[in-house]
Formats: sequence, C-alpha cells, structure tokens
Amino acid sequence: MAAILIEFLESVGTLWAGSAGCVISGVLDTMNDERSSVMSKRSVWLGTLSLALVAVIAVSHLVGEEKEGKVSLDQLPAAVKATILKEAGGATITEIEAETEGGATVYEAVWIANGKEVEIKVSPDGKLLGRETEEGEKGEEEEEEEQAIPLEQVPAKAREALTKLAGGAPIIKVEMEKERAVVLYEATWKVNGQEGEAVVTADGVLVEMEQEVAASAMPAAVKDTANRLLPNAEGLEVVMKTVVMYEVEGKVAGKERKVMISPSGKPVMPKAGRRPAGGGHAEHEEK
Repeated sequence: MAAILIEFLESVGTLWAGSAGCVISGVLDTMNDERSSVMSKRSVWLGTLSLALVAVIAVSHLVGEEKEGKVSLDQLPAAVKATILKEAGGATITEIEAETEGGATVYEAVWIANGKEVEIKVSPDGKLLGRETEEGEKGEEEEEEEQAIPLEQVPAKAREALTKLAGGAPIIKVEMEKERAVVLYEATWKVNGQEGEAVVTADGVLVEMEQEVAASAMPAAVKDTANRLLPNAEGLEVVMKTVVMYEVEGKVAGKERKVMISPSGKPVMPKAGRRPAGGGHAEHEEK
C-alpha cells in the first residue's frame, strides 16, 4: 500500500513539474517577444532622433555659412549701420564682416583712427559689444629696427641732404630705420665736441634734426625760462630740436578738419596741454 502511494505521488509530481515548465516557458516566450518589440521601437526612435540631430546641425552650419563673410554698409540692418557710423566718427570704414559666434550673428567693422586700426563688434540690434584698438605692433617693431650702413649706401638725395645739414662736419655714423613702412636715414656728426643728428627720407626730406648746444649759447629768452623752470640746476644739457610737420586742412562731410602729419606719413598728436609751434592744431580737429 505504501509503495502504491509513493508511486502515485511521484506521478503527480512529474505531471505538476511538466505543467509548470510549460507555463514558465510560455511566460518567458511572451516576455522575450515583448522585449524584442520594445527594443525594436527603441531602435527606431533612436534612429529618428539621430537623423533629426544631423539635420539640425547641417541646417545650422548652412545658415552660419550664409551669414558669414564681408558685407557692404548698405547691406547692414539699420541699427547696426547707425552704430558703426557713430563709432567711426567720419573715419573711412575699410572692412565690414558678418560672423556667427555662439549661434548668433555679430557684425565687425574696421577703420583707421590716429594711425591705429580700430575694430568694433555690433549685435544685430545695434548694441556695441566690444571695441579694440591695434597698437600697431608690427609698426613699432619696424620703428625700433635700426641698421648701421655706410654713407655710400645712402640714396643720393638723402646723402646730399645729410651732408648739407652736417654743415661740412664729417658724418661719423649712419643708420637706416623704418617708420610706418617708410625708410628713413639718420646721420650723426660732431662740431666742436657737440653732437648733431638729422633724419631724412630717401628723397632727402627733413624729418627732424637735433644739435647739442652749450648752455651759454642759448638765446636769452630760452635761458631765462630755463632758469625759472629749473632753478639752480646743475649739469645742464641743451639740445636744439627741429621737427617738421605738415598741417593739412580740408572739409569732410561738410566739416572743416585739420591733421598734422610727419614727412614719414605718421599722424602727429601733440602732448596734452600743448599745441604745435605757430598755433598748430591737434592731430585731428573739427570745426
């Protein structure tokens, strides 16, 4: 009897295990089908999103390219044009560009003022975003560049002018230098132990001249002023200087303007509180 009961229980267990296995298998198959469906939908969604992102990037790139490049003053938005003209103050605008920065359009304008390059950035609504003034680093390097050369290598007109300015004194040194891409020649000589120098262009045009002078040889008016401004000064050193400047006057946009220019083409700005000899004007003056 016990054996028959055991056999019956084993049969029931086998049937239950088989049924449970079928049920579990079915559940797993259903889960796999659902998972496959979800993954398939996810793949389609990710693919669509990727294509959309590529399209956005491509369109942004094309729009940026369309906005970048040189433009004329008449092509600018009215607010941008007004700001640029106001900031330039009558100076000739040499370049205008539209650029894309951080997804936004920025307009850049360039002009020359007081011999220096000025660049500004303006937003589409006319707001001034920034202003930079180039100090002319290259020009400064050229101004500092000096090269000693023999007098024989100086152009004929410059050599003739330097020899005349030296007044017959032997020239002991000649240097060639550049100022604003203009080649200048500087000669040094001595007369009775007093050193003299002169700078001329290749065509022999005088730029400036210096001559050491004994304190006792100063004109009376100069001596009186020197004694008043430098009371009881010792070891006075006196140099007579001659600086050539050209005053050019004309009308710009209906306004009278004056500029002072050196023979090398460099705009000249007198020091604050002083005016050039003869009642001259600042480097740029309007009426």
